[in-house]
Amino acid sequence: MQSQDTVCKLPVMAKPEKGWTKKVRKRTTRRREQLERCGPVCYLEPGTGERGSRPKYPVCSKNSCEPTCGGTQAAFNRARMQRNKKVERKAKRLGRKLGCRWAKTA
Repeated sequence: MQSQDTVCKLPVMAKPEKGWTKKVRKRTTRRREQLERCGPVCYLEPGTGERGSRPKYPVCSKNSCEPTCGGTQAAFNRARMQRNKKVERKAKRLGRKLGCRWAKTA
């Protein structure tokens, strides 16, 4: 049992863009359709196409095939929460490539 003096240290995350959850595809079938239309550029983990493997960490909005700063930031934050270093590095690299402000400080 932890004492009350002990503080849980969580990783510091960039401030998320508001409303990103409304701009992204949530269902696996819709994500697969976008993956077929746009290619793997829209997902940091596009999946293998096998049963049970699905596209994860979307960085493009619903109606576009261009990665956005908000999408890369959301993927970065989600990867840090899940301690996925590989995706975290990919998101940060893509954020810097896009010229996102959060990627310079994170």
